[in-house]
Amino acid sequence: MSRKAGLIVLGMGRMGTMHARNIKRHVDRARLVAVVDVDPNRARAVSEELHVPYYTDAERALNAHKGEVDGMIIATVTTAHLEQIRLAAEHGIDVFVEKPMGTDVREDEEIVSVVRRSGIKLQVGFQRRYDRSLRRIKDSLEGGTLGRPLTLNIIVRDPKPPPGLGIGKLYPGAVFDDMLIHDFDTVNWLVGYPPELLYVNAAALYFDEYRHAGDFDNVVVTMKYREGPIVTIEASRCSSYGYDLRVEVLGTDAMIRLSDVFEHHAETYRGNTVEVGPRPWLERWREAFIEEVKAFAQSIVDDKPTMPNEVDGKIAGEFAEHARRSALEGRIVKFS
Repeated sequence: MSRKAGLIVLGMGRMGTMHARNIKRHVDRARLVAVVDVDPNRARAVSEELHVPYYTDAERALNAHKGEVDGMIIATVTTAHLEQIRLAAEHGIDVFVEKPMGTDVREDEEIVSVVRRSGIKLQVGFQRRYDRSLRRIKDSLEGGTLGRPLTLNIIVRDPKPPPGLGIGKLYPGAVFDDMLIHDFDTVNWLVGYPPELLYVNAAALYFDEYRHAGDFDNVVVTMKYREGPIVTIEASRCSSYGYDLRVEVLGTDAMIRLSDVFEHHAETYRGNTVEVGPRPWLERWREAFIEEVKAFAQSIVDDKPTMPNEVDGKIAGEFAEHARRSALEGRIVKFS
């Protein structure tokens, strides 16, 4: 029988619960060993659903299952990531951590050091890299079918999530760490790092909570690479019609475009109008969420590098920090 990677999942919120379910139901090369959450009720609920032990403390879980755990999936609040990665390193187990990797660039640098000193592997939960449509764009760029890339345009819109969802307390420029961090990794993956300069135009136009916190609900990021392309990211937390992602690359020889794709898509035609069904975010990335954890398990079993790794997580954090400075200070920021 093929070896399976024993995985433990920390954090039974939306992402952690999804990862635990995916491991149990869809990842052949992994075995769900236990789930952990500081809230015993949340941990117990997932434990009973998936028939695995639960704990309220990660170290107790690791000690209770010595020799069974090969990897830890961290889907807790960002402020807990560094200490949990250190714990995994002490136990010599590999890590999959949800974005953002750390709370700031300093923490990202410390995480990179922990990973290198300990020799563990780390994968960051940038699931877009495992999306079939985006991988086609990546292949087109690497294969040269587009020619030299001239522009890369990304549009991403969230359907008015409650302010602070997923990050807890709001703070100035949180949107760059929480929402746009995926887009920064997409830019790094598709066209590299660093750009020459970056400029952000941002405002809180809908939610009072963001304005009071010094954060933003609508953002446009423009980047310039020395030899091209020019990159734009238009991001909004105020979509009235559901989740939306579009990516377009214009090259000297061709153009490739991703318009949002849904497995379950229904259109209702009534009179002169067309009504499109709900666009749920988790469903849009369902396959990619499964594939990224499959890749993590495979990297453990085969002892192969992870993708994206801790360096990619640090680069995304550097993008976010430059963008925050540009937005808060109202100026162009150059990359050294």
